Amino acid sequence: MSGKKDSQPGYTQIDLLAHNGGNVFGGFLYTLCATDVSTSWTTCTLVRDKTKFEMLKSLFLMKKTLPFPLKGIHADNGAEFINYAIIEFARKYKIKFTRGRPYKKNDNPHVEQKNYSVIRRTVGYLRYHEPEHARWLSEPYHYLNLYTNYFQPSMILVEKHRQGAKTTRKYDEPTTPFQRTLNSQSVLPETKRHIQLVYETLNPAELRRQIDRCQAALIRVAAPIRAPIEKVHIRRRKEVRHTKPAYQREKAFDPFTKRQRMEEMRRAQNLLRPQNFARQDVKEATV
Repeated sequence: MSGKKDSQPGYTQIDLLAHNGGNVFGGFLYTLCATDVSTSWTTCTLVRDKTKFEMLKSLFLMKKTLPFPLKGIHADNGAEFINYAIIEFARKYKIKFTRGRPYKKNDNPHVEQKNYSVIRRTVGYLRYHEPEHARWLSEPYHYLNLYTNYFQPSMILVEKHRQGAKTTRKYDEPTTPFQRTLNSQSVLPETKRHIQLVYETLNPAELRRQIDRCQAALIRVAAPIRAPIEKVHIRRRKEVRHTKPAYQREKAFDPFTKRQRMEEMRRAQNLLRPQNFARQDVKEATV
């Protein structure tokens, strides 16, 4: 999506994220992620499967969640988007529907970067396919949408120049999607007053606590039970020298993965306790 219209709020990029845990066989849950190109307003919606009913239901909910009218959607070439149901949905509500080029993942950069920074850092890479998983996967999205759009600043690429092998990028000032919406001249005053009232009722610390609570519950019901693995000798890989010093390197921190590892260690510790072996011996003797 490019052109003068894309500078107005309402033109979004959408993507469907699978929660299969690395196994594509069988049924599992999905997340529909939509990011506005102008304001970076991001919404996450749970999708139970790729059927026509569930996809239209998630698009209706996504359209209702956005604070401004939905004017356009830009998707990839997946079969869940390229079909008559989605085209009729776009025609009915007068939404401009476009798609990316085949095998060109960079056509949706705004939403692709949100797949990790917003969704994966919150719900991880586990496999979700049970009804109980759907409950704990949909609840944090309510708090996550508010926390991300009202309190998490982001930067948007303004200029990009390439000279030979060197690429220079310039970004604007870090601003929350909420503030970008207020500063936009294309948004109606009624919409600005509405989101301002919502902002005054929010507490970022409470939203973060609710997200952490849902993360802990999601890990308890979905994380696998792993036994402790003995350390083995691994052949040392070839040393890689970094061009940047240590203090300038980006240190990735994934709170969900860290919480998941702690839960797996706790389960493994419970399995190795003496009383567990004693109970197992009693059961075998009884049988």
